[in-house]
This record gives sequence, C-alpha cells and structure tokens, in this order.
Amino acid sequence: MKSSNLMKVCAVLMIALVSGLFLQSCDKKNAPTQAELEGFWVLKTMNGEPAANLFKGPQPTLEFNFQDSIVSGTSGCNRYTGKFSYKDGNFAAPNLASTRMLCLDENAEPEFLLELSNAGNSITIVDGILTIAHDEKVVLEFEKESTPPQDGIVAKIAPEQLDGSWVLTNIGGDDASVKFKDSATYPTLTFNIAENRVTGNGGCNVYNGGYKLTNNQLIVDKVVSTMMACPNLEGEGLFIENLSDTSTVSFLGADVLQLAKNGNVVLQFTKVVTDTIAAN
Repeated sequence: MKSSNLMKVCAVLMIALVSGLFLQSCDKKNAPTQAELEGFWVLKTMNGEPAANLFKGPQPTLEFNFQDSIVSGTSGCNRYTGKFSYKDGNFAAPNLASTRMLCLDENAEPEFLLELSNAGNSITIVDGILTIAHDEKVVLEFEKESTPPQDGIVAKIAPEQLDGSWVLTNIGGDDASVKFKDSATYPTLTFNIAENRVTGNGGCNVYNGGYKLTNNQLIVDKVVSTMMACPNLEGEGLFIENLSDTSTVSFLGADVLQLAKNGNVVLQFTKVVTDTIAAN
C-alpha cells in the first residue's frame, strides 16, 4: 500500500513538473519579440483607470531602444530614461531617471514611473495592446502610435551643450560646501565631446572615464581615479557614485547643468568661465 501511494505521489509531482515546463515554454513562445516592441507607445490605462482621467495634459509614452538597452519616453510633462533588460517576456527597468520640470497640468507621474520600474514586471501584446503586469495584475496598458506625440516632448540636448568645464554646486540636494569645506576643492567635470570622455577633479583625486549621451540620458562608465589620501574622501566617493552609470541631463538656463537619478537631482554644476581647470 505504501509503495502504491508513493508511486501516486511521484506521478502527481511528475505531472506538475511537466505542466510547469510546458507553461514556461508557452510563456517564452508567446513573449513579444523585439520587433513587436519597437516604436512609440502611448499609455491608455493605469491600474484599470483611463489615462485621460489621471493625466490632464499629455499622456505618458514608452519607447524601447534595444541597440543601447534604453527605455525612454514622457511620464506626463517630464521625460524619463533608463537602462532596461528584457528576456522571455520579463521586463526590468529599475533605475529610471527623470527631468524635474514644474508641470502645470494635474498628472500621476510618480505612480506611472513606480509601476514602470517595478521589479518582476512582465510584458504581453494582445490585439495591439501592450500590457505590463506585476504579480499577475495588469498595471499599465499602452497602444502603439505611428508617430510620437508632439505635446510634452522635451527637446533633446545637443552634445555641444555639455562641452566645456563645470564646477559642482549641489550634491544630493545639499550645497557642495556640506561635503567639501573648501570651495577650491569643489569637484569639477569637463566634457571632451570629440572623444566622448569626461575628466575632472573629484575633490582631491583626478578622475576620467567614457560617456555617451542618448535621448538626454548620460551614461558615464569605466571611471578611474588617482588614490591619494584626502580629508574629504566621503564626499568624493559620493560624487563619483552619483556621476557614474545612468542619469538624466537637464539645464536651468545655459550655465546650470543638472544630473538626475530616479527623479531626483543628484548633482548640479555651473559652467566655468575660464577655458581650463587645473587638474590638481
């Protein structure tokens, strides 16, 4: 009797395993392809509510750039960008950065960005509707547009706008003086647009790295620096951390540069009038 029961249990487990593998295979097979995801998508619903009820101005948009693994669009009146991964219908964009313009129309930008960046999101396309679900609950629905909407699109920043040298004025919402007591040691940032390189002084040590500007998104990578012992290494470490990886670029006028991550300005600079900055 025990042997018979054991065989039944094993049979049930085997059926469950095979069923799970079959369903997983079906999910992979039905996952949207890159070609299907490309293009401009406009939000239709969020958590079951029509987008028009939540966004009195422009509707949020979504665009996939598989070549650079970048997702971007407008979240209402601001523009967002960030790295994403996509495989077998599973979508992840955990570090979206956004501009921080004052929006005149009522909207639900924070909720939209939160739903879009949730861990464990999945994507399906049925009857032309792109659906993003979280924990098997539909959170966002988009419809493809043949051309991008004109309202609410933030003008793209030209590489020439970054060219030159900048000095830090604000870090993580605090004045630079909080982390760097001497204004002579405020970190600097210089863009070499011809070679796509950034250089500067982190407060004590000299650093350099590569960068790429795409859709107002600045990606700084492979940052290396000297390793001198300095009294303000904590501030320097925070500066390099905020500068590295992906951030959204915006300007307050022509002479104030802001870098934002997850919707928050993490670094703010002013343009240096002099031609060059001493590196030491």
